[in-house]
Amino acid sequence: MLNTNEFIEFDIFEIKKFEDMKRIFKLIKEAKELKKTKGDKFWIENFPKYSLQEFYFIEDDIKPDFKTAKLSKNIWHFYSLIELLEVNYEIEYIDCLLLDSSKGRLTFNAYSYPYGGTDGLIAFIKSFGCPPTKIYDGTEVVNIKKKSLLDRIKKFIQ
Repeated sequence: MLNTNEFIEFDIFEIKKFEDMKRIFKLIKEAKELKKTKGDKFWIENFPKYSLQEFYFIEDDIKPDFKTAKLSKNIWHFYSLIELLEVNYEIEYIDCLLLDSSKGRLTFNAYSYPYGGTDGLIAFIKSFGCPPTKIYDGTEVVNIKKKSLLDRIKKFIQ
């Protein structure tokens, strides 16, 4: 299978959250294409609360007025992610689309390698409650296995 664009496929459990993600994706795409950042206040006002709660903020940040995630290994700093998505990724955003009622795809084109990897895009997608299931990063297609409850319990107790 020849892929012309890189992509991340993901499960959709709530169509409203997918629609929110698509709206924010369009705003990020616009900022990237115009090479014009939108500013911290803009993003705080436009990201939905449930998504912002997945990120941490530092003392000097403009913060939402509700509890957000604490700093830990797999939690992104919100504005670091925004800077990556808006400015630093060496990619062109193509589309965020619905493949069927429970599956979506975010498609992008890497300008060069390395372009920054998929970690930031994955964090963005996951913050909308849409777990990635398949990733094509430009080198290979990776299918992400869903962990069983038993696997998660084993990891928790180790």
